[in-house]
Parts: sequence; structure tokens; C-alpha cells
Amino acid sequence: ESMPGVEEVDRTTRPYRLASREVRPMSSRVRLGSLTVGDGCFVGAGAARLYPTGELAALANAAEGAGAGLFWLARPQGAELGLVLPLLAELRRQCRLPLLVEAWGPDELDPLGLYSDGLIVGPDHLHSYPLLRAASRARCPVVLCRGASTSIEEWLIVADRVLQGGNFEV
Repeated sequence: ESMPGVEEVDRTTRPYRLASREVRPMSSRVRLGSLTVGDGCFVGAGAARLYPTGELAALANAAEGAGAGLFWLARPQGAELGLVLPLLAELRRQCRLPLLVEAWGPDELDPLGLYSDGLIVGPDHLHSYPLLRAASRARCPVVLCRGASTSIEEWLIVADRVLQGGNFEV
């Protein structure tokens, strides 16, 4: 503090500086389509399998009727991007809820972002540095899903990595 040119010393003790309440005491608010996450409680519904588009749209519309605020689509093992994009385009046309979709690799973020309101980084991919680096530069919100074996501290460190890259919609 006494050195010339030093304006302020940050004494944050957490390894996740930008995701810390010490630095940002207010809750984040992230816009996902018509929903603002961080304003309170909301219900999300989704599918962990790829069903035909009509079934997914019916599920999303039933979820909306039951009070859900968003619809998410996780990708099962082996679901290639080429199968997912046409399904998302049609689901987007038929569904009124904000739509989140899981990304597996950095090259998928831009195409998936065209058809969704936000991207999901699932627990299996939380330590994929190329994916997190790309998510930090993405122009859409990113939802980091914490798995059972991921500690809260690890989860916040991952969020901090995305925030450091410039994406503050985490």
C-alpha cells in the first residue's frame, strides 16, 4: 500500500476472486430469454435424452403449463452436434420457454448459441479448459452444472475462470 503508483490493495482471500461475495456482494442476474435468473426462485424442466422434436415440444409446453420458467436439453453420450442442431431449431420454433442446451466442446458454442438462450457446461465437462476458455468468450449466458463429486469451491473456481475471460453472464 505504501509503494508509489499503488492505488489499492485487494485482500481477497478466496481462490475464486471474481465469483466471491467479497468482491461482488450482490447476487448476479442473468437474462435467459424472458427469464431473469437471480431474481428469486424459478423451476426449470428438461430432458436428458433426445426424443423426437414433437415429444420434446410437448414436454416443454407441459412444463410451461406446470409453471416451469425454462427448458433445458442435456445431451446423452453419442449425440452428435449434427443430430442436435436441427432438433433445436424445430424445438425453438415450437417452444415458448427459454431454451438451454449442453455443450461438449469449444467448437460447439457458436452453433448451439444460435438456437438457444444459454449454454450448459455439465459436470463431466467442468474441467475441460478449452471448453471453459471458449465459454468465457461466448456471447450468451453459461450455466455451470455442479455434479455430486464437485465441491462448491471447485464449482466457484470454474465460474471464476469463465468470469476472468470476460463472460459475466454465468
